[in-house]
Amino acid sequence: MRRFRFLATGFAVTTLLFPCASDWRPSFLPQQQPEDETAFRQGKLGLITPALAKQDELIAYRYLAGLTLNITLPPPAPEPFNPVMDEWAKARRSAGAPELSCCLGEYRMSRLSQNLYYRNCLDDSFVTAANTLADRKAKYSKAELEGWIEAQDAVFANCDGRKPSLPSEPAADLPALARADRRYQIAAAHFYGEDLETAEKLFREIAADQSSPWHVIAAYLVGRTLLREFSLAGNTEAAAAARAQFNVIASDPVAGTLRDSARGLVEHLDAIEHSGETLQSLSGLLLAPHPDASFEHVLAESRYVMLADSFRTEISKPDVPEPFDWVKTLEAGNEAHAVERWRATKSVSWLTVALIHASGKDAAAPDLLEAAATIAADSPAAVTVGYNAIRLRIELGETAGPRAQLNRLLASERTQPESVRNAWRAERMRVAISFDDFLRWAPRIPVEDASPVLADDSIEVLNYRAPLARIVEAVQSPRVPAWSASKLALTAWTRAFLLEDKEAMRTLAPLVAKTHPNLTGNLTPQDGADRFHTSLMIARNALLTPMADVELRKPFGSNDGWWCGAKEPVVDNPGEYRSTVAWRIPISMKVPDAVISPAERTQAAKEVDRLIELGSAQDVLSPVIMAWAKDHPDDPLVPEALYRLVRVVRYGCHEEPDNAKISKAAFDLLHTRYPKDPWTARTPYWFK
Repeated sequence: MRRFRFLATGFAVTTLLFPCASDWRPSFLPQQQPEDETAFRQGKLGLITPALAKQDELIAYRYLAGLTLNITLPPPAPEPFNPVMDEWAKARRSAGAPELSCCLGEYRMSRLSQNLYYRNCLDDSFVTAANTLADRKAKYSKAELEGWIEAQDAVFANCDGRKPSLPSEPAADLPALARADRRYQIAAAHFYGEDLETAEKLFREIAADQSSPWHVIAAYLVGRTLLREFSLAGNTEAAAAARAQFNVIASDPVAGTLRDSARGLVEHLDAIEHSGETLQSLSGLLLAPHPDASFEHVLAESRYVMLADSFRTEISKPDVPEPFDWVKTLEAGNEAHAVERWRATKSVSWLTVALIHASGKDAAAPDLLEAAATIAADSPAAVTVGYNAIRLRIELGETAGPRAQLNRLLASERTQPESVRNAWRAERMRVAISFDDFLRWAPRIPVEDASPVLADDSIEVLNYRAPLARIVEAVQSPRVPAWSASKLALTAWTRAFLLEDKEAMRTLAPLVAKTHPNLTGNLTPQDGADRFHTSLMIARNALLTPMADVELRKPFGSNDGWWCGAKEPVVDNPGEYRSTVAWRIPISMKVPDAVISPAERTQAAKEVDRLIELGSAQDVLSPVIMAWAKDHPDDPLVPEALYRLVRVVRYGCHEEPDNAKISKAAFDLLHTRYPKDPWTARTPYWFK
């Protein structure tokens, strides 16, 4: 236990490394945190998915294993603006320094270890800076103090890794203290900038200079630098050197509080060296019958070992302790292993993860369903097991039974968390008995918002499986939330324009105008001038697009980008499921004939083929705008239309091979024919 217990110190000081993620979209299940973290930590687990943070997955495992938490764990607090950084900013202001031009960042993407994002500048760095500034105010001249602050700003500019920043070398006429400070600041800048070889050399030189006020902490930072060479660059020799350096600090009577930190870092390195024993120790604490207040640290340390490169080999072993094995299996989607462990243990925990990853095509599905039926309604696994059991039954071809069960669940859905309701609604939509029934269950409430919108699966059906007539029906349906209906009306109208369906355009025109009155005059184009004016309207508004998307309340008129040519959706491969709808429900769903008939799906396919043929916004708009511009040079709207066409290429689809041709043609005509027009002045470049 001793080796494990000191892992927290190393965890805090060396910083946790974790992969960087991107591609944010609205989600209908919690991604990192449960919807109600407090309830979750009391055993009300709701719907468990692999998107949860590792600490929460470990808590879920504990409850599924039949254990409880007899302590109240506070939910992880969101990270506000770091108060220590705020104190540093106040210290700068108190010394008369100008306000920082930008916010300070603590985290950086490592250039030494691919796709790792970590906290670079820790609290102690800002505390030390603030304390040093308070001391130097009484010792420095005004110019010296300004120079020190400028140098420290250069040090902290490295924290987020946006660009290397080094303080200037100390002038020859600086006092000894100021020169010592500057040498330390330069070494620190190299440290935060991940130039670790230079940082180690400079810290060693400072540590050897007994006249420097920084010689003790510099000796400690030699060890910190070596530790980063190990944790970021994988230099195992640096780990041994770091251990030796920290042992020296730990036994140095003048090192003060650094001695405790050094001892903790030695234990941290011991934990890595004896990684198997560390995992066993952590596993025992994770499964302790009566955990104490230190359990929060146990969770943090367990997360560390599952993420850190230094534990990767041990974690990947097949005989890893069960809590870690369970989390690994949950996240990796290893259904075969989950089923094997469930058959061997008959435990609720392994049944749950086996069901989460099971498919209706699996041989084990009937056995899993039989076991799922034995789970009590008050079990922590009840929601997850029940949801996935219904999903499996639908995949096996059942409809009436799952529909009746979902109707009962949805009748009391307001007693359940939003994420659970979203999951049930997604399942119910898949067994809809009519298009109206489909629309009834299509809306969900994203966890980022309080208002329902159409989710990915329903959007996919409307985009690719529903003919324009059905989309128009959806726009007018009271089942569709007002916001989604407003956005869907724009999509339906744009699609009708491209397909030249004038009847649909006339039907949609008042619906679009109701929420977007600025478009009223150009919603029923015929030919000639009307078609030009409508094309200009589309060039002014990027949200006019033939394909709907899932989004929150983005302001209308935003020019984030015009559409690319339509493409058939990539049908999800087996095992590839997106959790934005509900876990293990693929976006590309099989639409019941009662919802959209085979004939309607055939018509939809023809319409999608036509949209694919028409291509991107610039492909559609360029012929209309350029032809009108050449035939009607005196039209006062032509300069704006040419400017807009260049802008559509710049902010629209970048995949088009004719982008340069389209942009340059509009640019040349604008500059040649209208050299003094204000729209020409706003168009200094053309784009590829």
